Amino acid sequence: GISLVFQFCLTQVIYERWMFCSKEHSISEAKPQFFLSVIGWFLLTVLGEEVDITATWGISIPSFCFGTGCVMYIMILTNVFNRLNDFINSKGSPALILLIAPPSVASMAIDLLDGNPAESSVLAQMALGWALMLFTLLIRLIPTIATMPTELGTYWAYVFPMAAFSSACLQYAIWTNTFVSDILAITS
Repeated sequence: GISLVFQFCLTQVIYERWMFCSKEHSISEAKPQFFLSVIGWFLLTVLGEEVDITATWGISIPSFCFGTGCVMYIMILTNVFNRLNDFINSKGSPALILLIAPPSVASMAIDLLDGNPAESSVLAQMALGWALMLFTLLIRLIPTIATMPTELGTYWAYVFPMAAFSSACLQYAIWTNTFVSDILAITS
């Protein structure tokens, strides 16, 4: 409950700034770091399903959080892709790796939302497929983004998205139990 209230209040401030403030804070100037506000909605979906908040509160909070995350992800992704060449040349910036986190966490959230813990849903596989495509796209950029970060403390931006991606691949491998999915989980 506290996480939901915090996420809701924080994103009200952030989204208002994107929609109604100056050009430098507008959604049209979106950076990969903007995905952090979206990831919170997907993490709340996972948390809400894990603690069964729907039964406690009587409304489907995880579904609401997931819907909000999806809409905001699409808006931010469109704007980031329109400005992608602005980020390609920023050596040592882990920002592009953040592209992987939302679909990775979303794929785990979808599997929890569908109510069938025995198998992976097609929608979750689609989200993981998008994360996998982004991952392979970013592999080509390793010489650009793998240099030493210019700021102390930016390593988390490399670690968190890759941990989310690895977790999603591992969850998929557990459900499918095939050789190829096992290799995907091990190599991610």
